[in-house]
Amino acid sequence: MQLILRLLLACLIFSKTFGQSNFSSGYNTVKEKPVSDYYSSMNDKSDFQKYKIRNLKDEMNNYSGRLHDLQRRFDEIFYGLSTKGIHRKPFDLSEKPADQNSRRTYWYDSNLTTYDQRLQEARTRPQRLTLPPRIEKKESVPTVIVPVSEEGSSAIPNSEMDTSEQLYGGYLILHPGVSFPFKVQNENPSVGESEREYVPGPSLALSAGFDYETFNFGLGFQYKRNSLSQKSFYNYGTSTETISGKSQTLAAYFDVGFKTEITQDLDAYFGLGLGYFRTTFQSLNKESDKGLYGTGALGLEWSLSEAMKFRLGYRYAHEDEVPSHICEAGLNFLY
Repeated sequence: MQLILRLLLACLIFSKTFGQSNFSSGYNTVKEKPVSDYYSSMNDKSDFQKYKIRNLKDEMNNYSGRLHDLQRRFDEIFYGLSTKGIHRKPFDLSEKPADQNSRRTYWYDSNLTTYDQRLQEARTRPQRLTLPPRIEKKESVPTVIVPVSEEGSSAIPNSEMDTSEQLYGGYLILHPGVSFPFKVQNENPSVGESEREYVPGPSLALSAGFDYETFNFGLGFQYKRNSLSQKSFYNYGTSTETISGKSQTLAAYFDVGFKTEITQDLDAYFGLGLGYFRTTFQSLNKESDKGLYGTGALGLEWSLSEAMKFRLGYRYAHEDEVPSHICEAGLNFLY
């Protein structure tokens, strides 16, 4: 009987000891279970993962070296061969980690920064003062609170206060080019009394005025010079004489233009002009012509700076004596 009681007591002690050890071990297992860390930004998490990968690569390099050493010893012992110690590691760890300044920024990091800035601005923003309501009922007038800086000037940017002034600006366009006459002047073509044909010559256009958003208006001046070709002649009836000389045209016109944006630094422009011209040319004698002058232009405009643009385009110049197609390139100065 005593033996049985002793055995029962021993079993009870053993069960308590084993149960407590299992419970404590289970409790410790749950308590010491690894938990994923929280990172303040994606760059911190990326650095941690790169560090783990680099350690794994280092371990693989060491393991590869040990395998190579074991293969070398096996060949020397059993086959009498020598590998001459040639071994190449599978991973190159000579590359240094990326610099802190070259880290990639994510959209949620920028949003967090923007939110912090807005929160700071809201804290420093001057508060609107409200007065207690009056007993008398009067029409309320909307008030506008303008924050004032320490120097006493208004804190509203000048771009918001003077928007009407910035819509206007001045321009000065200088357009040198080459004019290509396309009309042959014939007097009495049935008889063949005379014929004047012109060759390409220099041209210069100058315009200045004001621009308003995408439109511009001002005054323009056009000068071009063309020489007579060797085919020009005058018929006296019995004899024919070659005419030599040149024509000069000077015109003034009212200039109107429009431009549209293609890219941030490239615009397309269109222009029209109407005015008065005077042309001097050589026929049998030196003669002159004058009348209504018309011109039209189109082209592209590249922005070189805030005050200068490069223009390349085509212009049509209409007059009686030497109408021309003009290829021109120039600069547009803004002020």
